[in-house]
Amino acid sequence: MNTNEPGAGPESSLRSESVGRASGPAAPEAPVTVAPVAVPHVPRVRHRRPSLRLHLPPPLHFPVRLHTFDSFRYRDYRFLWAATFFSSSGFWLQQVVVGWVAYDITRSPFLTSVAIGLDALPFLLAGPLGGLVADAFDKRRLLIFAYLYQSVLTLAFASFVLLGTVAIWHMFAFILLTGLSWVITDPTRSSMLPGIVPREGLVNAFALNSMAFSVSRLATPALGGLLLALTDAGPPLLLVGGLQLMAVAAVLPIRFKSDSRTVLRVTTAFSQLLEGARYVAAHPVLRSLFLVAIIPPLMVMPFVHGLMPVYAAEVFDVGPTGLGLLLSAIGIGSTAGAVLLATWAKFRRHGRAVLISIAVMALAMIAFSRSPLYGAAFPIIVVLSAGMMMFFSVTSASIQRVVRNDYRGRVSGLYMVTWGLFPLGSLTAGALAEAFGAPMATLLSGGVVLMALAAIGLWVRRMWSLDA
Repeated sequence: MNTNEPGAGPESSLRSESVGRASGPAAPEAPVTVAPVAVPHVPRVRHRRPSLRLHLPPPLHFPVRLHTFDSFRYRDYRFLWAATFFSSSGFWLQQVVVGWVAYDITRSPFLTSVAIGLDALPFLLAGPLGGLVADAFDKRRLLIFAYLYQSVLTLAFASFVLLGTVAIWHMFAFILLTGLSWVITDPTRSSMLPGIVPREGLVNAFALNSMAFSVSRLATPALGGLLLALTDAGPPLLLVGGLQLMAVAAVLPIRFKSDSRTVLRVTTAFSQLLEGARYVAAHPVLRSLFLVAIIPPLMVMPFVHGLMPVYAAEVFDVGPTGLGLLLSAIGIGSTAGAVLLATWAKFRRHGRAVLISIAVMALAMIAFSRSPLYGAAFPIIVVLSAGMMMFFSVTSASIQRVVRNDYRGRVSGLYMVTWGLFPLGSLTAGALAEAFGAPMATLLSGGVVLMALAAIGLWVRRMWSLDA
C-alpha cells in the first residue's frame, strides 16, 4: 500500500487493516507516522485611524519647588496682605502729594525733606508704647481702629485742600498725626504674622508683605503725579481716604485671635517697656539686628526718598509726573526683590543677606548721586530699592523667628524706634542739600554707609554667619 498516494491517510490505513483481517493472516505492516503541517502565523493587521494628538516635548522638571506664594495658602494671611496692599497704596499716593505740595508751597529742600520724614517721628517717641499696646489688646481690632483713624484724618485734610485754605503747618500736623497710627499698625501687623504662618515660612510671609508695599508703589505714585498734573492735591487725597477704608474692609474677615496678652496698666507700663529692652539687650541676635537696623532710616532713605522731589524739580527738571515715575521705579525694584526673596526664602545665612543688602544700597546711592540723566537714574533706583526690600524683610523675619511670643509686640515696637530716626536723617539730608545740593548730600551719605558697614563687619563678626 502506497501511503504517498492522494487520499492516503489514517482513514485508508484503517480500511486496509479491516480487509486483511477478513481474508486471513497477513504480514504485519510498518506503522505509519504522519508529520504535522506547520501553519505559518500571519499577524493581524489593524487599520488605525490617523491620530490627531500633538507630540509635545516632555515637561520641565525643576529640582526645587518654588515657594513664592506659600503664605497665601493661609486664609487670614490673604486678608492681612490685602489690607497691607490697600493701606500702602494710600501711603505712597500720600507721599507724592505731600512731597510735591510741600515743595510747591515752600520752595525749600529742607522743609520738603522734613515734611516727607515727619510721619516717622512718632516711632522715636512712642514706638515702644505701640508695641506694648499690640501685646495688650486684640490685634485685629487695633488694625481696624488704626486704618479707620487714618481715613478720617485724610478726608479731613483733603477738605482743607479743596477749600484752598491749607497752610504748611496744616500739612505738618496732618503728617505727624498720621504717623501716630503707624506706631500701632506696624508692630501689630508684624506680631500677627507668627500666629498666622508657621515659623519656617516667616521669611516668605515678610517678603510677600513687602511685595504688597512694592506692588502698590508701582502704579500709585505715577497715578498721583498724573492727578497732580491734571487737577490739584484734593482728588488724590480723597482717593487716599478711600484706600484706607478698603484696608478696614479687608481686616474685618480675619479670624486671628491673640494667644497671649500682656495686662496693660499705667503703673506698670514703663517697667514692661524696660523688660522688653532688657530682653533685646540680652539676646545676641536681636542686639546685632537692632544695630544694623538704624542705617537705612538714618542714612539711606532720607537721602534718596526724602530728596526725590528735589531731584525731580532741580536736578532732572521733570515736574510732578516725573516724580511719580521715579517713585514707581522704587516700586519696580522692591517688587522684583520681594518676588526673588519669597521664591528662595529657604536660605539660612540671614546675617550675610543683611550685610550684602546694605552694601548694595550704599553703592547704588553713590551711583544715583553721580547720574546726570533722568533715564539713567531708573535702573539705579531699581537696584537700590531691591536691596532695601531685602534688608527690611530679612531683618523683620529674623527678629520674629527668635523672639518669645509674649515679647513680640514690645520687640516689634522697639524695632520701630529705628524708623524714628528718619526725621533726624531728613534734617541732615535737607541741611546738606540746602548747602551743597541734593546730589552731593546723597554722595556723602553713601560714603558714610560704606564706612559704617566696614566698622560693623569688624565689630560684629557674628553677623556674617548669623543663622536666625
